[in-house]
Amino acid sequence: MIHPLRRIHRATFTVLAVALPTLFVVGIAARAPIPAGALPTAVATETLELGESDHADALVYWSARSVEVGAGLPEDALLLGALRAGRVARRAGDDVPTDGRFVIYSLADQEVVGVVEVDREAR
Repeated sequence: MIHPLRRIHRATFTVLAVALPTLFVVGIAARAPIPAGALPTAVATETLELGESDHADALVYWSARSVEVGAGLPEDALLLGALRAGRVARRAGDDVPTDGRFVIYSLADQEVVGVVEVDREAR
């Protein structure tokens, strides 16, 4: 009773042992080549120092509007990234206006937990 099942099992694994590597190599060979300029060589980043936050889930936004701590995010808020060890890394070249403020927003609390005003002349 078990011998026919063992034969089928052995035959299945023998076929898979030959077919899977062959299909993998054929699939890799059949792929279209990636154009030379399609992959970025490096992503330049810029680090902004904002200070520590008590919230582990803090995100940093940029806003031109005045924002109060404890309020929700303004509609014009532009996400810059996650706040890690008092810093936020963002892609260099992202356009951030010169007037405004950094808004530190907690996802867990769903509210603004900090605001850092930016002096126009200081930038």
